[in-house]
Amino acid sequence: MAHHHHDGGHRAGHHHHDHTDIDWSEMAPHLEAQAELFTPLYEHAMAWLAKRQTEPGLIVDVGSGPGVVACLLADTFPGARIVAVDGSAPLLERARARAE
Repeated sequence: MAHHHHDGGHRAGHHHHDHTDIDWSEMAPHLEAQAELFTPLYEHAMAWLAKRQTEPGLIVDVGSGPGVVACLLADTFPGARIVAVDGSAPLLERARARAE
């Protein structure tokens, strides 16, 4: 891990972004729409991957959000077990609903 040192006492202006204050229920429709906008690109990537990858037993989509890509992976690899993982319960609910 790299450590960066700053001279001159600039610490007051530096802060870490805390994403725990984001309302993921409110953001979910935007995230879904954004992911769906890129679906043709994702499908192209899935087709490329399917030609190069034998049927995997397990695929884990970490940071899955509302599950758009996880569901595309499930369509591409129907024999695989797809696990969507996200730190937001509202987004996982949307992923679960999309998967059904």
